Amino acid sequence: MKNDNSRPWLSWLVLFAGAMLPALVLIDVVSAWAGTGAFLGKYSPKLAILMGGLILVELLGLAGLVLVSTPLWKKLLRGLDALADRLHRLGWLLPVLSAGLWLALPLAFFDRLSGLLLGGFYTRLFVVWGLALLQLLVWRAWRPSISPLAIFCGALLAYSAVFVGLFYLNGVAATPFMLGWSEASRYYNASLWFSRQVYGIWLPLPELHPSRYLLQSLAFLFSDSIEVHRAWQVFLSLACSGLTAWALARRFKSKDSPLTPISDFTTNSPALGRELGGGVAPLLIGLWAFVFFFQGPIYYHLILSAFFVLVGFDRNHFWRSLIVVVLASLWAGISRINWYPVPGVLAATLYLLEEPKGRRPLLRYLTAPAVWAAAGLAAAFAANLAYVAFSGNPPEVFGSALSSPLLWYRLKPNPTFGPGVLVGSLVLLPVCLAMAWGVLRTGRRWNFTRLLGLLTVLAVFYVSGVIVSLKVGGGGDLHNLDNFIVFEAVIAAYLACNRFAFERTEESVGQSIQNLRIPIGMLLGVMILPILFAARIVPMQVPEPAAKSDVQNAQAVAWLQKYIDEYAKPDHPVLFISARQLVTFGQVKVAAFEPKYEKVFLMEMAMSGNPQYLGSYLSDLKARKFSLIISEPMNAQVQENYGFAEENNLWVKNVELPTLVRYQKIAELKDFSLAIYAPK
Repeated sequence: MKNDNSRPWLSWLVLFAGAMLPALVLIDVVSAWAGTGAFLGKYSPKLAILMGGLILVELLGLAGLVLVSTPLWKKLLRGLDALADRLHRLGWLLPVLSAGLWLALPLAFFDRLSGLLLGGFYTRLFVVWGLALLQLLVWRAWRPSISPLAIFCGALLAYSAVFVGLFYLNGVAATPFMLGWSEASRYYNASLWFSRQVYGIWLPLPELHPSRYLLQSLAFLFSDSIEVHRAWQVFLSLACSGLTAWALARRFKSKDSPLTPISDFTTNSPALGRELGGGVAPLLIGLWAFVFFFQGPIYYHLILSAFFVLVGFDRNHFWRSLIVVVLASLWAGISRINWYPVPGVLAATLYLLEEPKGRRPLLRYLTAPAVWAAAGLAAAFAANLAYVAFSGNPPEVFGSALSSPLLWYRLKPNPTFGPGVLVGSLVLLPVCLAMAWGVLRTGRRWNFTRLLGLLTVLAVFYVSGVIVSLKVGGGGDLHNLDNFIVFEAVIAAYLACNRFAFERTEESVGQSIQNLRIPIGMLLGVMILPILFAARIVPMQVPEPAAKSDVQNAQAVAWLQKYIDEYAKPDHPVLFISARQLVTFGQVKVAAFEPKYEKVFLMEMAMSGNPQYLGSYLSDLKARKFSLIISEPMNAQVQENYGFAEENNLWVKNVELPTLVRYQKIAELKDFSLAIYAPK
């Protein structure tokens, strides 16, 4: 405990944050009042106490930075050690206290103080920093064998994971109306897997992301409540990424090779190995990977393809690994086209990381990974062809993403994605730099083929992710770089945990594996960026429809039902372009509804300019097939220099203008962004 070599880093990290964060919070508070003349009007005792505390912490942080290299600071640290020793006598109360600190952050969101304590980005960072510091004190008293830096970084990552969880939990609401632009589509597409049970008729299966809606559809087995379905979607979003992070960390737990090489993060204490299964490194890797995955984010149905391989792949069992790759690829084949190669290539990547080439011929060394990659890709395409034939949809509605135009200007800063795809993806750069450092320092220990293979994998998935982000409908965030993020996380974790196997040559025999150790400053940079991303999420923002009262929601549903009862005819179905979830969950009753032309898929067809699908929609409009059309208000407004302006304009051209020629608005519910259109 006394000789922990990570303490100077920890001291500097804590003091720097203690000096910077209170100042940034104070600047935010003062700038909000500057020039308004409202300072005295907004004064309150709670705010005065908060600002006084910030100023005190700021002064203590500055004083600590001045004293950190002096004997006085070392004396202060010895005093903290003595305090931790005395607190150790509390015994079982320490884990209880730690659990209370974990609950403090989520409880703050449900308290009236949440806006004051967690209303700003820097305020949230400050709160997390303070809670992590308290956890450090508790854990140093409870488990003194664990490195302080490991405790502090683990606490920061864990609280960041809490932010991610709170953000998703914010989507669990009882309102029957939409919480987001595409939310209704998710539940409707999920219901298609149980269409006979939900609608009483067989309907074609979803065209987009079948695996996603297959997972979501499981909620129909036990509930028809939209609130339960929202909770199930939140569970899937968190659980699938959590399982994949666990599967990655699990690969570094081994009886044969405990994770003691990361001496900055662990100690060589045998007791620690027994407590945490080989060291705290797997736990830190798991927490980091979980938060890192959400920088895309990576959609839960996609990341399962990686989960299957990380759990089941074993380079020493060729046939078992082949079965795992094929099964994961079948799942990828009904997920998304840019994920077709992921299971096979991930297996090949794990092979390159874990299996030295030695003196084997190159062809013999690469045979197994080549077979896994080829078999996986073939299985994914086979699964896609089978689904197209089985789904009940015409083949021409599939593969729309391949014909969508590219918007090259979204590489640069733009209204759709502020920093642009290239600059925005720089948040992933520190991980690449840390990997490059680790490899360059000891590059001679690995065969060039292995390094070239890993670099090629990263480059191909990065470039392909950027290109997909430029397609119309994309580029709003980094979620199209999802498979690159997975491979980057896997390779970085292997390097950080010294599991990138050295070549078995005479040159490397007997040399210490610890020479690979990545500088702790780089590791901290790798961890801090996902933490900043998580803290930037604002879970307190509630979408507008969710803020309506139950009475308002009921009145809106009754209003809509009145028009349906008045205008709907059994031989002329009602078309719900929007708000289709009201039919799915039985909020409104219709004699007949039109299963085609759901909003998200209609937008997909509009963006790709699918002539068959759009021609069918136009023909139905000309025939006045629909007794009513329920949609968001159609204003036929062409946009420029707005976020997703091209998508809006294609929607106006291919959907709104043809609709307004033949249908007219008869009613509008402005507070819920719904309008009703009837034939002219």
